[in-house]
Amino acid sequence: MRFLSRTPVRTFFIYPVPVIAWELIWNRGSLDIQPVFLPVMVWGYLQYRLCGLYRVKHGGGGPGLETLGPPRLKLRGQVVELSGQKADKAT
Repeated sequence: MRFLSRTPVRTFFIYPVPVIAWELIWNRGSLDIQPVFLPVMVWGYLQYRLCGLYRVKHGGGGPGLETLGPPRLKLRGQVVELSGQKADKAT
């Protein structure tokens, strides 16, 4: 069950099953696939992968949301986040 509780598994494998089933029922057994939306799906998956890699590389924690917070505090930018509270960075 732990495998099924992971967000990527739900997003890319579990949730599409009822959507496809609904579309099959609604369209009387045929799927109307619109290829124009394929780049949007690919872009969504790339965002998931690239953001995870960025977080690992720049100290923002692990690749998923299940991991703990960052091992070090990021001090660049206008906002510093510490212990889940946001505070404006003193300049």
